[in-house]
Amino acid sequence: LATSLTLAPFRMLTPEFSPASSMIAAKQDARKGAHRGTAQEADGPQTQQAYAVVRMMVIVRLRDASGDILQPEHLRRMKAIEDSITGYPGFADLCLRAPEDPDHCQPPASVVNVVFPSRHSLGGDAVITVPDRQGELVADPAGAIFNASATLKWLTMLLPEDPACTQAPHRGCSTARFFLALGGPLAGFENLSDRKDEQLARR
Repeated sequence: LATSLTLAPFRMLTPEFSPASSMIAAKQDARKGAHRGTAQEADGPQTQQAYAVVRMMVIVRLRDASGDILQPEHLRRMKAIEDSITGYPGFADLCLRAPEDPDHCQPPASVVNVVFPSRHSLGGDAVITVPDRQGELVADPAGAIFNASATLKWLTMLLPEDPACTQAPHRGCSTARFFLALGGPLAGFENLSDRKDEQLARR
Protein backbone atom coordinates (compact mmCIF):
# COMPACT_ATOMS: atom_id res chain seq x y z
CA LEU A 1 0.00 0.00 0.00
CA ALA A 2 1.00 3.60 -0.59
CA THR A 3 -0.58 6.57 1.14
CA SER A 4 -1.18 10.25 0.52
CA LEU A 5 -1.96 12.82 3.18
CA THR A 6 -3.96 15.83 2.04
CA LEU A 7 -4.04 18.97 4.15
CA ALA A 8 -5.67 21.91 2.45
CA PRO A 9 -4.26 23.73 0.60
CA PHE A 10 -1.46 21.25 -0.21
CA ARG A 11 -0.82 17.52 -0.54
CA MET A 12 2.05 15.55 1.00
CA LEU A 13 2.93 12.16 -0.49
CA THR A 14 4.82 9.52 1.46
CA PRO A 15 5.85 6.00 0.35
CA GLU A 16 4.78 4.68 3.74
CA PHE A 17 2.55 6.80 5.93
CA SER A 18 4.27 8.46 8.87
CA PRO A 19 2.11 9.60 11.82
CA ALA A 20 4.89 11.95 12.89
CA SER A 21 4.87 13.61 9.47
CA SER A 22 1.11 14.07 9.65
CA MET A 23 1.34 15.82 13.01
CA ILE A 24 4.04 18.18 11.72
CA ALA A 25 2.12 18.92 8.53
CA ALA A 26 -1.08 19.53 10.47
CA LYS A 27 0.52 22.53 12.13
CA GLN A 28 0.27 24.33 8.77
CA ASP A 29 -3.43 23.72 8.27
CA ALA A 30 -5.83 26.54 9.09
CA ARG A 31 -8.76 26.09 11.42
CA LYS A 32 -11.65 24.78 9.38
CA GLY A 33 -15.09 23.66 10.50
CA ALA A 34 -16.56 22.41 13.71
CA HIS A 35 -17.99 19.18 15.00
CA ARG A 36 -21.39 20.87 14.81
CA GLY A 37 -21.16 23.64 12.22
CA THR A 38 -18.39 26.20 11.83
CA ALA A 39 -15.74 26.55 14.53
CA GLN A 40 -16.50 29.84 16.23
CA GLU A 41 -14.06 31.70 18.43
CA ALA A 42 -15.70 32.89 21.64
CA ASP A 43 -15.01 34.95 24.74
CA GLY A 44 -16.57 32.43 27.13
CA PRO A 45 -15.75 28.79 27.93
CA GLN A 46 -15.97 26.19 25.17
CA THR A 47 -16.02 22.41 25.55
CA GLN A 48 -12.53 20.93 25.33
CA GLN A 49 -11.65 19.47 21.90
CA ALA A 50 -15.28 19.63 20.71
CA TYR A 51 -14.55 21.80 17.64
CA ALA A 52 -12.72 20.54 14.54
CA VAL A 53 -9.86 22.91 13.83
CA VAL A 54 -7.73 20.70 11.56
CA ARG A 55 -9.08 18.13 9.11
CA MET A 56 -6.93 15.61 7.28
CA MET A 57 -7.72 13.28 4.40
CA VAL A 58 -5.50 10.26 3.92
CA ILE A 59 -5.61 8.39 0.60
CA VAL A 60 -4.58 4.74 0.65
CA ARG A 61 -3.89 3.18 -2.74
CA LEU A 62 -2.64 -0.14 -3.97
CA ARG A 63 0.64 -0.12 -5.87
CA ASP A 64 -1.10 -2.44 -8.33
CA ALA A 65 -3.92 -0.30 -9.73
CA SER A 66 -5.77 -3.43 -10.86
CA GLY A 67 -5.93 -4.79 -7.32
CA ASP A 68 -8.80 -4.80 -4.85
CA ILE A 69 -8.32 -2.85 -1.63
CA LEU A 70 -11.35 -4.57 -0.10
CA GLN A 71 -9.43 -7.83 0.20
CA PRO A 72 -8.86 -8.89 3.84
CA GLU A 73 -5.10 -8.38 3.87
CA HIS A 74 -5.44 -4.81 2.54
CA LEU A 75 -8.22 -3.87 4.95
CA ARG A 76 -6.16 -5.16 7.87
CA ARG A 77 -3.20 -3.07 6.68
CA MET A 78 -5.44 -0.02 6.30
CA LYS A 79 -6.77 -0.49 9.83
CA ALA A 80 -3.18 -0.79 11.10
CA ILE A 81 -2.31 2.52 9.39
CA GLU A 82 -5.29 4.27 10.97
CA ASP A 83 -4.58 2.75 14.39
CA SER A 84 -0.93 3.84 14.18
CA ILE A 85 -2.10 7.44 13.77
CA THR A 86 -4.75 7.44 16.48
CA GLY A 87 -2.42 5.54 18.82
CA TYR A 88 0.49 7.90 18.25
CA PRO A 89 1.75 9.48 21.51
CA GLY A 90 -0.02 12.75 22.11
CA PHE A 91 -2.82 12.17 19.59
CA ALA A 92 -5.42 11.91 22.37
CA ASP A 93 -4.44 15.41 23.52
CA LEU A 94 -5.26 16.80 20.07
CA CYS A 95 -8.09 14.67 18.71
CA LEU A 96 -11.69 15.72 18.12
CA ARG A 97 -14.09 14.56 20.84
CA ALA A 98 -17.88 14.44 20.68
CA PRO A 99 -19.53 16.49 23.46
CA GLU A 100 -21.74 13.51 24.32
CA ASP A 101 -18.67 11.24 24.66
CA PRO A 102 -15.81 13.49 25.81
CA ASP A 103 -13.71 10.63 27.19
CA HIS A 104 -12.98 9.17 23.75
CA CYS A 105 -11.48 10.47 20.52
CA GLN A 106 -13.68 10.44 17.46
CA PRO A 107 -12.54 7.52 15.27
CA PRO A 108 -11.45 8.15 11.68
CA ALA A 109 -14.27 8.37 9.14
CA SER A 110 -13.42 5.15 7.32
CA VAL A 111 -14.79 1.98 5.76
CA VAL A 112 -12.75 0.20 8.43
CA ASN A 113 -15.43 1.10 10.97
CA VAL A 114 -18.11 -0.98 9.26
CA VAL A 115 -15.97 -3.95 8.18
CA PHE A 116 -14.59 -4.45 11.72
CA PRO A 117 -17.83 -4.08 13.72
CA SER A 118 -18.42 -5.30 17.25
CA ARG A 119 -21.46 -7.35 18.19
CA HIS A 120 -23.34 -7.01 21.46
CA SER A 121 -26.03 -9.25 22.91
CA LEU A 122 -29.31 -7.62 23.87
CA GLY A 123 -30.49 -10.75 25.60
CA GLY A 124 -31.84 -13.97 24.14
CA ASP A 125 -31.15 -14.22 20.42
CA ALA A 126 -31.06 -10.45 19.89
CA VAL A 127 -27.69 -9.08 18.80
CA ILE A 128 -26.77 -5.56 17.74
CA THR A 129 -23.91 -4.83 15.35
CA VAL A 130 -22.01 -1.60 16.00
CA PRO A 131 -19.73 -0.12 13.27
CA ASP A 132 -17.00 0.82 15.73
CA ARG A 133 -13.89 -0.92 14.27
CA GLN A 134 -13.54 -2.90 17.51
CA GLY A 135 -14.49 -6.37 16.22
CA GLU A 136 -13.33 -8.99 13.75
CA LEU A 137 -13.28 -8.50 9.98
CA VAL A 138 -16.63 -9.43 8.42
CA ALA A 139 -16.82 -12.27 5.89
CA ASP A 140 -18.06 -9.97 3.11
CA PRO A 141 -16.43 -6.52 3.43
CA ALA A 142 -17.80 -5.22 0.12
CA GLY A 143 -21.30 -6.27 1.10
CA ALA A 144 -20.97 -4.59 4.50
CA ILE A 145 -20.02 -1.33 2.78
CA PHE A 146 -22.29 -1.25 -0.26
CA ASN A 147 -25.30 -2.76 1.53
CA ALA A 148 -24.94 -0.62 4.64
CA SER A 149 -27.93 1.06 6.23
CA ALA A 150 -29.04 4.45 4.94
CA THR A 151 -27.21 6.25 7.75
CA LEU A 152 -23.92 4.68 6.60
CA LYS A 153 -24.33 5.10 2.82
CA TRP A 154 -21.78 7.94 2.94
CA LEU A 155 -19.10 5.26 3.34
CA THR A 156 -19.28 4.52 -0.39
CA MET A 157 -18.03 8.07 -1.02
CA LEU A 158 -14.69 7.01 0.47
CA LEU A 159 -14.15 4.62 -2.44
CA PRO A 160 -13.62 5.30 -6.19
CA GLU A 161 -16.63 6.15 -8.34
CA ASP A 162 -15.40 3.66 -10.95
CA PRO A 163 -18.22 1.22 -11.86
CA ALA A 164 -15.74 -1.62 -11.39
CA CYS A 165 -15.74 -0.64 -7.72
CA THR A 166 -19.31 0.53 -7.18
CA GLN A 167 -21.01 -2.32 -9.03
CA ALA A 168 -21.05 -5.94 -7.88
CA PRO A 169 -18.86 -7.86 -7.34
CA HIS A 170 -16.91 -4.70 -6.32
CA ARG A 171 -13.48 -5.98 -7.38
CA GLY A 172 -12.12 -2.73 -8.82
CA CYS A 173 -11.60 -0.65 -5.66
CA SER A 174 -7.89 0.18 -5.81
CA THR A 175 -7.99 3.21 -3.49
CA ALA A 176 -9.77 4.32 -0.33
CA ARG A 177 -9.85 7.50 1.73
CA PHE A 178 -10.28 8.15 5.39
CA PHE A 179 -10.63 11.37 7.34
CA LEU A 180 -9.22 12.49 10.68
CA ALA A 181 -9.91 15.63 12.67
CA LEU A 182 -8.04 17.44 15.43
CA GLY A 183 -10.09 19.35 17.95
CA GLY A 184 -9.96 22.45 20.08
CA PRO A 185 -9.82 24.18 22.41
CA LEU A 186 -7.03 22.14 23.95
CA ALA A 187 -6.72 21.26 27.62
CA GLY A 188 -5.68 24.28 29.68
CA PHE A 189 -7.30 26.78 27.29
CA GLU A 190 -10.69 28.34 27.91
CA ASN A 191 -11.75 28.57 24.27
CA LEU A 192 -10.48 28.74 20.68
CA SER A 193 -9.53 32.42 21.15
CA ASP A 194 -7.41 31.75 24.24
CA ARG A 195 -3.71 32.06 23.26
CA LYS A 196 -4.46 31.00 19.69
CA ASP A 197 -0.84 30.90 18.58
CA GLU A 198 0.09 28.65 21.47
CA GLN A 199 -2.75 26.23 20.69
CA LEU A 200 -1.75 26.13 17.02
CA ALA A 201 1.89 25.47 17.93
CA ARG A 202 0.88 22.44 19.98
CA ARG A 203 -0.66 20.86 16.90
